[in-house]
Amino acid sequence: MTGQPRKARRAIGRLVAAFGLCTLLATPTVFASAQGRSLTPELLEPHLVDIGGRRLNLVCVGEGSPTIVFDLPFGGHLLQWQKVMQRAARISRACFYDRAGYDFSEPSPRPMTLANAADDLHRVLKAARVNEPIVLVGHSMGGYYATMFADLFPAEVAGLVLIDPAYAGAGLPASTTAEAQKGEDTALAEIRRCADLARAGELSAADPNGCFSFAPGRTPDEIAFLTWSYTRPTKYEALASELTTGFALVHGQDENSLEEMRAAHSWGDKPVIVMTSGKNFEAADRRTERDAEWKAGHDRLAARSTRGASVMFPDSGHYIELDEPDAVVSAIETVVSEVRSASPGH
Repeated sequence: MTGQPRKARRAIGRLVAAFGLCTLLATPTVFASAQGRSLTPELLEPHLVDIGGRRLNLVCVGEGSPTIVFDLPFGGHLLQWQKVMQRAARISRACFYDRAGYDFSEPSPRPMTLANAADDLHRVLKAARVNEPIVLVGHSMGGYYATMFADLFPAEVAGLVLIDPAYAGAGLPASTTAEAQKGEDTALAEIRRCADLARAGELSAADPNGCFSFAPGRTPDEIAFLTWSYTRPTKYEALASELTTGFALVHGQDENSLEEMRAAHSWGDKPVIVMTSGKNFEAADRRTERDAEWKAGHDRLAARSTRGASVMFPDSGHYIELDEPDAVVSAIETVVSEVRSASPGH
């Protein structure tokens, strides 16, 4: 599933090259492999938890402690965790979360800022009685949300695995702001166009109007789920809200960066692994400079813990969980093992 029109893909490509914020909108066009499919049915069914007037989707499988909680990238869906889901559930209890407006989760009346998204996750975990300290696994914008959650609710986080995460202050020099703003405006217009079509009932698998497409190898049940997801306006409305709060156009001074900078503090000795892709950006002539900046931001995240590690994956694209799922599973296993070693009763 690509999840966005061609114009939006081109616009996001410009944003990617300018920001170093990865392919935040583009969802992957792979998943043809059968690897990890045995637990897919759980991902295709709603598991709704009432958080007080709204319901959010939280799918939990496996057993053990600590609970591993997964947060999606911008524009993603739970099937993106197919290659790691089964193995994560063998390590410990694993919970997969849809943010407000995504797929089965009901929309939020609040803007999708870092603080609001972290509050939603806090509420759904409490309502689902996931009370122990958790290990958070966040990809891209999901990593940004995980970072904020760890800052706002430190007692509830035992460790972090951040997969090519966005981060506070990943801003732009003024010379590239106009290019980035044009890309964001184009992407936002396309997202809103798709939302309007969805409200009018004019999106379908037969006629997606450029708003989504399917990767080869999808099962009929997966196609039915993804068609349902990407023909609903709430998905696009959530993306529009996240896009308008999530990009740092000049020197990191967007709403999300300011929220996170205010909340940031040391993570003490919690185990933290930050995983960096070496192939984020479309423009090869920009990769060296932008990749260095991206990696430096990830190094700073890891340095917030005395047990933080920042690891580069030079041959992986932004979706490390797809390109190198073994590495993601290994990182989760390492953090969970360190949490257990430090906790009484393990």
